[in-house]
Amino acid sequence: MEAAGLASISALLRIALCVGTGARLAQRGVLESAHAKLLGNLCKDCFLPALLLAQVGRGVTLPLLVTWWPVPVGAVMIVYGGIALTRFVWRCMGLALRLPRDIPSFALAAAAFPATTSVPFALLKALPLENLGGRGAALHAEATSLVLLYTLFMTILRWTVGFKILAPPIPPTALDQDDDRVGLLGSASDPLQPLAPEGGLARLSAWCEEQHGALSKAVDAPVKACVVGIFIGIVAPLRRVVYGPMFRPAIGGLEWLGGAYVPVCMLILGQELFEGFAQRRETAKRAGGKHPEGGDIHVVRHAAIASVLIVRLLVLPLLAFAAVGLAEHGRGLRGAASGGIVGGDGSAATLALVLLLESAGPPAINMVVMCALHDHQREEMAATMLLAYPTAFATLLLWATAFMSLLTP
Repeated sequence: MEAAGLASISALLRIALCVGTGARLAQRGVLESAHAKLLGNLCKDCFLPALLLAQVGRGVTLPLLVTWWPVPVGAVMIVYGGIALTRFVWRCMGLALRLPRDIPSFALAAAAFPATTSVPFALLKALPLENLGGRGAALHAEATSLVLLYTLFMTILRWTVGFKILAPPIPPTALDQDDDRVGLLGSASDPLQPLAPEGGLARLSAWCEEQHGALSKAVDAPVKACVVGIFIGIVAPLRRVVYGPMFRPAIGGLEWLGGAYVPVCMLILGQELFEGFAQRRETAKRAGGKHPEGGDIHVVRHAAIASVLIVRLLVLPLLAFAAVGLAEHGRGLRGAASGGIVGGDGSAATLALVLLLESAGPPAINMVVMCALHDHQREEMAATMLLAYPTAFATLLLWATAFMSLLTP
């Protein structure tokens, strides 16, 4: 599949150019760690929500949600399957390398959350779908909508499950301060003394305000944008108004802002790569060459990165490929309509293509943004990305060829 290979090469070269620019800016002192964290906040609170608001409501409708329910199910299976398989691979490696019992959290996040937009879209644009069942144009449109739907649910999982996985552990001093917290029902000095004003209504109002504040902190801006986008999409009259001529300038502005999300994430990745490798020897020297939980620090890090590469680029795509192949054989898709999985109305082909492409991508670049926001495991995640994307250059060529062979009549 020459077209699939060229699409993979083109997508990865664009990524390499942006990442290299970020590394060069970091080398010259233009893009420093504080700047990267500021850009990460802009991505989380501005660029990504703008991109989601501009695209989700337009592409995600109620009939689509009902018809293609396997997409969110597949996203959940990829995330939790990636976490479970990475832990299993880590335990197997630990038998030979005497690794710590718990795998570093950056490896779990990198293996569980693939790049869901840039790489699949680049491949879809170049794959020769016109030769599949005589309905390539319709298949392109359906696959694009499905990629957007998959990205929607994966974004929710990424900023809830993934963001929590990457959070640094709470230090013991912070836990000791829990006794000093002042709550709604009393204080540490006198827990029985109520702090809220007397009266059930006032107490209920104070409790509601407290819960609203906690919910606002727990739910990030991308998740809120996804929820708003879904609501707009499933209410057809509202969708026609929002994406109609009246609000076209506003939607265009959101698309303009959202277009900065992917390149800025790649600049941050370049900065993290440069800074991470500059500090790598110093970190190992401070740790005395040993991991805090046991084992050589280099062995622990390399084993964690190897676990990510094995699960993210080999095991999960292989399982997805096997699942689609079994579904085709069991349901008789190849013999049911004009030969090939793309026969009939093409829904099975569209769903299969999207799930296969989404399973084979490298780790999501915004995992680096999350590490920068947490200021935790930044160099480890950057090192993972540096090894994962060149490796994905080869594996994507392999999997794109295999996927097209499965889908071709």
